[in-house]
Amino acid sequence: MTQQIVQRATAEGRGAVFTPSDFLDLGSRAAVDQALSRIARTGRLRRVARGLYDYPRIDPQLGPLTPSTDAVAQALARETGSLVQVAGAQAANMLGLSPQVPAQTTYLTDGPPRTVQIGRRVIRLKHASRKNLVGAGTNAGTVVQALRYLGQAAAATLIDAARSKLSKQDRQQLARGATYASAWMRPILRKLVEVPLRHDQAGWDPAQAVGRLTTARPGLAPSHVAWTSEKSGMTTSEAREISSAASND
Repeated sequence: MTQQIVQRATAEGRGAVFTPSDFLDLGSRAAVDQALSRIARTGRLRRVARGLYDYPRIDPQLGPLTPSTDAVAQALARETGSLVQVAGAQAANMLGLSPQVPAQTTYLTDGPPRTVQIGRRVIRLKHASRKNLVGAGTNAGTVVQALRYLGQAAAATLIDAARSKLSKQDRQQLARGATYASAWMRPILRKLVEVPLRHDQAGWDPAQAVGRLTTARPGLAPSHVAWTSEKSGMTTSEAREISSAASND
């Protein structure tokens, strides 16, 4: 078992973080715990906190580096089968929307709350409702959390800057998830998915797109249908992709 754990861990590459649950297919929890303890003593893996191990990145001058907060949060989320999304000041800083670098990094999750300290870093997983997990685990989710942290007034002035961080896929993610967002966030998310409308593009038929989406989601509010297809400013193919995705929900 020991060699299997080492092989699996190192195959993930340096910087990967693990919990014992990542190896439970190899043996019982007690056996995995003992194997990880032995491996950590040999230096092949490192114990960074209770129940957390990593295959550390190595700097030629500084030596082993602290694992990234994202890698730690993802490992904790895998342990409980939960979603996780960076939030607060860290989300805003990652996108260049705020210069503040927080001492504590907060992640929202639909799983149990937990706080872990690794060196001087504090990583907090905070349980959140579905409306606060729009696009969780994606770049779109990070944009939502950054704007949520900055607040309604500031967020409204940063729409263009935030939109520049979004790919076509991110916009589609926001279009599908905006109905679950907080009330004050919805109009901002609608503006985020808007780009110059291309009515003159061959084959573009907003009414047809609205019709397909309304048929696929009969309970969808008319206002949501309108901005998802007509006012989102997406190209023909983008609008059709959203309509197709909605029909598969």
